[in-house]
Amino acid sequence: MRRRLHLVSERPGMAPSAGMPLQMAVWGMTNFALVLMVSFAVDALLPAEFRGMSAPAKLAAAVPYPMLVLAAVCFAPLLETWAQAVPVALCRRFKVSHHWTILLCGAIFGGGHYLNGSLEHALTTFVGGCIFGEACWRNWPLGAARACGVAAGAHAVSNALAVTVAAFI
Repeated sequence: MRRRLHLVSERPGMAPSAGMPLQMAVWGMTNFALVLMVSFAVDALLPAEFRGMSAPAKLAAAVPYPMLVLAAVCFAPLLETWAQAVPVALCRRFKVSHHWTILLCGAIFGGGHYLNGSLEHALTTFVGGCIFGEACWRNWPLGAARACGVAAGAHAVSNALAVTVAAFI
């Protein structure tokens, strides 16, 4: 019999939401770091004519900074969490493998960002979609609300870091 590692919130006597803020922060910072590395790699490898302008750059040029923060940190994570929650729910229901589920999350997330941005933005957000999908997958046994909350919170943390860094560049 295999021993199973317990999440903080699965321990007897712990509140269901215990450990959520820490998970949101860790998943969000991990996503930000990986997306930044992928972005540098795509910049180096992809010709300029294929990169184009990303959706955040278009939005930053069109709205004041406080509105950008509100859109990126509050609204986008809440609206875009469906790209992880729906595939995870359906794939778990129909017993699709974990790896295919995460790739599907990344493809949907990246594809949606490609429609509003560029190929570069799609490739970087594919990675983000995979990471948010993994956060959702790992928390799904503890409830859909928790899984969606962790994924949306991680997305908000990642976007907050991106908006903060962009303000100083």
